[in-house]
Amino acid sequence: MTDDLRQAWSELSHEHRGNLVEWVTEQAIVGLCIEGDSAIDIGANFGAHTHTMLVRVGTTGRVIAFEANPEITATLEKWKAQHPALEVRQVALSDHAGLADFFICDNAGFSSLDEHEIERHGRVPSKKITVPVDTLDHSVLSSLRSLRLIKIDVEGAELAVLRGASTVLSQFKPVVVIEMSAEQLRRLEPESYGIFVNSTLASGYLLMSVFGEIVEDPAPSDYQFFLVPKDDAALIEQVSRIAELACHRYFDEGLQSWTPYQKFQAT
Repeated sequence: MTDDLRQAWSELSHEHRGNLVEWVTEQAIVGLCIEGDSAIDIGANFGAHTHTMLVRVGTTGRVIAFEANPEITATLEKWKAQHPALEVRQVALSDHAGLADFFICDNAGFSSLDEHEIERHGRVPSKKITVPVDTLDHSVLSSLRSLRLIKIDVEGAELAVLRGASTVLSQFKPVVVIEMSAEQLRRLEPESYGIFVNSTLASGYLLMSVFGEIVEDPAPSDYQFFLVPKDDAALIEQVSRIAELACHRYFDEGLQSWTPYQKFQAT
């Protein structure tokens, strides 16, 4: 079954692969988060997945949205009147605290701490600003009581975010949905690629592909991963089922042009 999905994936354009990843992320949030849960959106952008988290956790839950771009966080702050569960942090997460240059693109989703990562996408930053930088551990650990899900999409800073979240991960064991490719890992931090895979296993997690399969040595074309606590068989099965069914729906229902922002266009 996964072979069929991988074949269909190989025939997708880069744009449609990105849409599939967003679709699976959306379905994971819907399938995993329930009323009262806590969830964290790292690299929230304009809040498409943040919004889904808020709907799922309800008024008794908690959603923390991290976004470095102050123009976007100003927009997200306006949601608080309707969504009291929302907390917005205008900070770039990494493996250290301080200040850093942040490069903003006209297409905000490509903005990054890494100017070269933006250029790799064939884009040019429209401006550079200075933003606060922090670790997830330092930012939230003292106030967390539980944590169901973390979504990470930070245009090249994914490994640094994970390094700065080690205590949160070990203490709360959330599912992590992380958008990055195996090829990107090898390019950005070639020496850290093996460390990432091995440390994920050593920290009590296993890697699952966007198709819902457990992977030990990701293929270069693998574009998104789930990090799932390896001692929770029921959760592993749940994530696998959610991801596989989401992929089948994407192809069977012709959702190649779906984007997470359609929910806003429909209202």
